[in-house]
Amino acid sequence: MVIRMLLLSVVSALLLAGVVVAQQEGGSLGQIITVGEDRIVVGTDGQGQLTFEVQTVQDGDQRVPDKAQVAQIKTLKVGQIVRVKWVKAHDDHYYIRELAAGPEDGARQGLVTGAVITAGEGRVVVAKDGGGQVTLEPMWLRRQGKWDRDVWHDLVSQGLKPGDRVMAMWQLDEGTHYVIRGITKLDAEGQALALVLLQTELRESYQQITQLQDQIGQLQHMLGQLMEQLKPAGQ
Repeated sequence: MVIRMLLLSVVSALLLAGVVVAQQEGGSLGQIITVGEDRIVVGTDGQGQLTFEVQTVQDGDQRVPDKAQVAQIKTLKVGQIVRVKWVKAHDDHYYIRELAAGPEDGARQGLVTGAVITAGEGRVVVAKDGGGQVTLEPMWLRRQGKWDRDVWHDLVSQGLKPGDRVMAMWQLDEGTHYVIRGITKLDAEGQALALVLLQTELRESYQQITQLQDQIGQLQHMLGQLMEQLKPAGQ
């Protein structure tokens, strides 16, 4: 009981100091209903209407709203589709961890072109032509009861460096994540160099089909040899 009271006291003190104590993290995609000075109200799919507040940062002896997030909110408009990565604190408030414009037409997949900002751990952050940026994330595949990242994402992302111009095919996953389905570098004239399709499942299926064809060929060869052995002598 004493330990629990101490923990509650610590949490209360942190909340009073403006420190976000994470209770739950997640992401949401939805349409902006209202835009405030330090928060937005979003109508989300499946979660209803949520209010997302800017996070606070330390400034001297006090915590103040994150200026970058406040400035970003001022650029948003009612009706715009946004993608929010948030943390729900023990005060039941949702605080913004990352905020980005979502697909304006509600598309679940599409193409993006732009310059690479960063590339690592399979994630590629692209400054989109026309403004804004998008984080393209790895695809996760289930194998033998475990979820693994498509290793081809790492190979591709390792070959990219800041400033490279790319075109990528993306797919919106779980309403919040832009998953890479294909990517290519662009030359100085904007022409695709070589599209790398990141679809390990299809690639593995093709390999399995090829192996099956080889096995069928071997069986046919063995059957031919057996038929020759069964022929009557002199034929």
